[in-house]
Amino acid sequence: MVAIVNKALANISEKERKAISNSWLSVRVNVGTKVITIVSWGVPICILLLSIILYVLRANTRMQTEIKRRIETELELEDAKNAAQKANVSKGNFLANMSHEIRTPMNAVIGMSHLLENTKLDPEQRGYIETLNSSSQSLLLLIDDILDLSKIEVGKLALENIPFNLKDVLNNIVQQTRIALVGPDVAVKMKVSDEVPKLLIGDGLRLGQILLNLTSNAAKFTQQGSINIEVTVDNHTEQQITLHFVVEDTGIGMSDEQMERIFQTYSQADSSTTREYGGTGLGLSISQSLCQLMQGEIWVKSGLHVGSQFHFTCVLGYKPSTEADEKRLSTASNAEKLQGQSNIESIINQLQGKKILLVDDNQVNLTVAKKMLTNSGMRVTTALTGQESLDKLGTDDFACVLMDIQMPGMDGYTTTRVIRNIEQYKYLPIIGLSANVMTKDITKGREAGMNDYMGKPINRDKLLQTIAEHLLD
Repeated sequence: MVAIVNKALANISEKERKAISNSWLSVRVNVGTKVITIVSWGVPICILLLSIILYVLRANTRMQTEIKRRIETELELEDAKNAAQKANVSKGNFLANMSHEIRTPMNAVIGMSHLLENTKLDPEQRGYIETLNSSSQSLLLLIDDILDLSKIEVGKLALENIPFNLKDVLNNIVQQTRIALVGPDVAVKMKVSDEVPKLLIGDGLRLGQILLNLTSNAAKFTQQGSINIEVTVDNHTEQQITLHFVVEDTGIGMSDEQMERIFQTYSQADSSTTREYGGTGLGLSISQSLCQLMQGEIWVKSGLHVGSQFHFTCVLGYKPSTEADEKRLSTASNAEKLQGQSNIESIINQLQGKKILLVDDNQVNLTVAKKMLTNSGMRVTTALTGQESLDKLGTDDFACVLMDIQMPGMDGYTTTRVIRNIEQYKYLPIIGLSANVMTKDITKGREAGMNDYMGKPINRDKLLQTIAEHLLD
């Protein structure tokens, strides 16, 4: 075929050969792209890319805004946290200062009352002293309530877990309730289910505090009728028991609106109640918190002019007890009281002539404490400041130093540190005596070198026992 084609091409003219070549062998090449093609593809792609860019930009803006908002929120929360911490510190300082400022004059009031009790008094004067003591103790209970509330709020109130006799707790509550009665024709009754164990394990003191708050309120608001205390068992296991307490009175009662706020801190039924009957509104709030710490709850049922029923539950440990166990516990309690009275007399005899350096910047408190100690047979030297105590320390061979905390110039902590740095006084017993009774104050005193720490108002027997612990073998 190649030979035939070549022969055919050779027999035609050049013009014919070019024409054939142009017709059969030409290649057409189109360079470039049509505009319509560019538009048809480019526009959708551009729209897609633009949409992606806009989406990314919008998402990035939203993310930046969210980040900024979160940073601002975190800063606000940090500021709020710092403000709350400062408020707690301020409140703690306020409570500590308030406690100190009230306890300082109360120390003089209770101390002078104690000194008066030991003088010759006629029946009328002794009645005045008893009223004075009762009022002083009420004020101290108020201070303790405020400090308890502060501990509860910061979660630092711990409950004991020791054996106690429920009957002793209840009898004590009944006695105190009868003393607090304002109505002359009000009876105080107690009923305990046979299922309730006599010996329980828990914090009997705090349980008594709840009951005393409820019965004190009942005594305050009940002019006639009765106050009934009832104890039953809700449920129990082999080691724990849930007790149900009811304190019922025939007093003025409460409306539904009043019942909604009585467990709020610093709240009472209404302002007229506060004016007529007094009170701070702390007792029920503290009682509610104590019930919660004891894994229980508290509630009230009442109506105007029909009295009130306060219910609360608590979970306690227990173990089955025999009559011998109960008798042994009761005997031990009575023996402890008698032993305590005997010990005080023995301690006073053994502390005769002991030389005590008493340091306090308050002249009245200094006089009261000195009189207590000298009446107990001790020889007392006084100092009003830390520097004065250092000056007098070397003038005699003192057996013990009783050191106040808040003093002008060197406070009690600083004075104690200075004494401890003097070699001959390295082991000299130093007992802190202060109206500062917060845990941090006691810890600070120990860290400064104090052997012991006692809060004011001063209890004479406890003071003598504490001195004896460090001076007598």
